Amino acid sequence: MEKYIINCLIVSNVDASNSATLTVDLYRSSTAYTIINAVTVAINTSFTPIDKTLSLYLLEGDTLRLTANANSRLQAVCSWEEIN
Repeated sequence: MEKYIINCLIVSNVDASNSATLTVDLYRSSTAYTIINAVTVAINTSFTPIDKTLSLYLLEGDTLRLTANANSRLQAVCSWEEIN
């Protein structure tokens, strides 16, 4: 079974006029576990909901779901490593 560690998740608000809210969920076996709930990401800023201090491990079949309150306001980049 493959396992992954999430090193960093960075979410940027690319909208120059409006803030946005972010929710991050981990889906495991069809169950959602909320990691971040409705956090405001200010105009033209970035937010790091996951970094190495969190030690978030994903198993094969797990999914991270990021949702925002408006389309095209937030962009995300994730760094991970496969572990044995």
